[in-house]
Amino acid sequence: MNKPGARRGRRTWGRGIALGLSVALAHSGLEAQQAEHLLGLEALARTALDANRDLLAAREGLMVAEEQVSEAWSNVYPTVDLNASYSRNISPNVNFLPAIFFDPTAGPDDYIAIQFGADNTWNSTISI
Repeated sequence: MNKPGARRGRRTWGRGIALGLSVALAHSGLEAQQAEHLLGLEALARTALDANRDLLAAREGLMVAEEQVSEAWSNVYPTVDLNASYSRNISPNVNFLPAIFFDPTAGPDDYIAIQFGADNTWNSTISI
């Protein structure tokens, strides 16, 4: 029933499949090794660049320059300042004036105590 040529055809077909699979696997393994090799080189180059003192100094200089630009822009924008203060005077300021200013019948040596200021002083300013 089985012809010798048919049997040989199945073997050839089976060998062809095995050969195709081994080539495909070898090729994918080679690609994986190449990708791994490239990733290794990329990691090595990145590590070398990250540890380079000149490159680190250049990066630091770039950050300083960017901050200086930001500082320069701050002079362009308007500023708004708000200040507030509060003072509590336990005893307000008192000055003595001649009493004759307020009472024409007062003597030349009579003085009247006049309070200048207040018990509480509030002050607030806004500047734009």
